[in-house]
Amino acid sequence: MIENTILKANRTGRKALVFSMTYKDLWAVEAAAQVGFDAVALDGEHGAFSPADVDDIVRVANGYGLSVMARVPNIQPNTLNLWLDRGIQGVVGPHIESQEEAQQLADGSRPPRRNPPVPPAQPQCGSAIRLFDPHTTPPPRGRRSLG
Repeated sequence: MIENTILKANRTGRKALVFSMTYKDLWAVEAAAQVGFDAVALDGEHGAFSPADVDDIVRVANGYGLSVMARVPNIQPNTLNLWLDRGIQGVVGPHIESQEEAQQLADGSRPPRRNPPVPPAQPQCGSAIRLFDPHTTPPPRGRRSLG
């Protein structure tokens, strides 16, 4: 992922110049880069973007050194993940009317935490499964390691 060019511009004391789009037009992204825009903003609330469209726009924009941000269609976690997984570097949530909605947007926009390994599964139908990494988890007592 490239450096966020909007934040980079702000750190140097200037406002970023952002090109806004409501539909996929890769030629427009290229033209925006050629004339000096810092980033591209996608309007996912009012525009028509498939996940593949966002992938293409992010790929081309990043190739020209432009960051991509987006107003997402809604602030549901699965929607936020869908857009963030495409590589956008900024999110605007539509219709935020309460502190709870703002917190939901913030929580859904954070990178996932690095959780510890999955705990052992609960026994079902008389069987049990234990997941472990043989490189970091000692073998159960009475068994020797194969490695």
